[in-house]
Amino acid sequence: MTIQQKTRLLSRTAVGVMIVLALAVAALFQVQRALRRSTDNRFDSRALAVHLRQSSDDLTRLARSYVATGDSSFEKMYWDVIAVRNGEKAGEDGRRISLQQRMKDLGFSRAEFDKLKQGEDLSNTLAGTETTAMNAVKGQYAEAGGQFTKQAPPDIEMARRVLFDARYHGTKRQIASYVSEFDRMLDSRTSEAVERHTLWANLLLGTITLLTIGIIALSMSFIRTFSGVVRQAAGQLHASSEQVVTAANHVARSGQTLAQGTCEQASSLEETSASLQQIAAISQNNLARAGLAAELMEAAEGHVAKGNASLTEMTESMERIQAESGKIAQIIKVIDSIAFQTNILALNAAVEAARAGDAGMGFAVVADEVRNLAQRSAQAARDTTGLIEKSVRSASEGTERLAGLAEAFRAITENAAAVKREVEGVNGASREEARGIEHITAAIRQIDQVVQSTAATAEENAAAGEEIAAQSGNLRTIVERLEALVS
Repeated sequence: MTIQQKTRLLSRTAVGVMIVLALAVAALFQVQRALRRSTDNRFDSRALAVHLRQSSDDLTRLARSYVATGDSSFEKMYWDVIAVRNGEKAGEDGRRISLQQRMKDLGFSRAEFDKLKQGEDLSNTLAGTETTAMNAVKGQYAEAGGQFTKQAPPDIEMARRVLFDARYHGTKRQIASYVSEFDRMLDSRTSEAVERHTLWANLLLGTITLLTIGIIALSMSFIRTFSGVVRQAAGQLHASSEQVVTAANHVARSGQTLAQGTCEQASSLEETSASLQQIAAISQNNLARAGLAAELMEAAEGHVAKGNASLTEMTESMERIQAESGKIAQIIKVIDSIAFQTNILALNAAVEAARAGDAGMGFAVVADEVRNLAQRSAQAARDTTGLIEKSVRSASEGTERLAGLAEAFRAITENAAAVKREVEGVNGASREEARGIEHITAAIRQIDQVVQSTAATAEENAAAGEEIAAQSGNLRTIVERLEALVS
């Protein structure tokens, strides 16, 4: 049988043993749960029997208390106990379930159920006797249909007699006997279940122990099977380790040579990168100066444009002043004409006043004052006309001078625009030159990084080669120890 076949056989055997062990453990858990269920069922069943006995005793106590005192609260409590036992009212656990249904839910055997049912039937019989006694206290008696509708004088003595006679006490003893017999049957059944589950638990524990021993035996078989394989592998490892030592020494020497050459190349690239950085700094300085000149020219162009706009606005203002001066001159002429007409009207008024004689003396004075005002208005109009004509001539001369100044500013603007275009061209060329130098610098920097990384990798390879050589020696030592161990 080959090593592979032995390994497959041992593996399958181990898997089978592990499966059986897992099944045994699962079965043990099932047995333990069944044992716990039997114990819980025994506790609940005994509690049910105690409840039956206690409810019967409570009914007896409450019925006797009612017969002795006639207090209706005892009757109410009596019927509450009956309602709880019949499932008509919730019990202490909050559930509304009858006593018979509780017995069925607990899964009693037929004999246990009959025994506890007999006790319940006797308790119900006593309940009928107690009901008769309590109704007798109220003067109510049963008719043929069993209903307590017959009215008669209360018979308290009869009620006390039926609750304390030998028959009543015998029934109570019989109920206690049935409950005790139920307890004995329950103990017998649960004891058998506990013994059976305990036996199965012991058998499963023994099986688990045997399977554990089998697993240990399989492990020992694995060890014996693979010891020969390990011995053979140790011999092969010894031969391979010698070859690894030789190859590691060669790799270490090659790595040292590569690391030295890479370090020299990295030093040269660092010098080249430093020179390019200086050129880039000079180019950036030139670019900054060209940009500053372009900004200054742009600012100058803005100022010239603002001057042109101001001259244009001033020329337009002078033209408006000249036009408005002509309009004022026309208005003054109108005023002069009005003054002349007013003077003529004043003369006519003075003539008419003279014709009127003494009656027109007052009107003559007014006409004389109006003529004086007209003459002063005419003189003021002539003076204003002279001033306006001088202002119009001055405005015309100012307009002509402003036109010459505007022409000079337009020439300056054209020259400034030409200078700006030249400066922008220099600035653009400097920017392109700076970008080109940046690209070259970035390429040199990337090459430098690659060379630096290569140098670091070469040094790491050299160190790794030396480490491989050292570890190869350690491997050879370990292989020798392994050979000594498996031999």
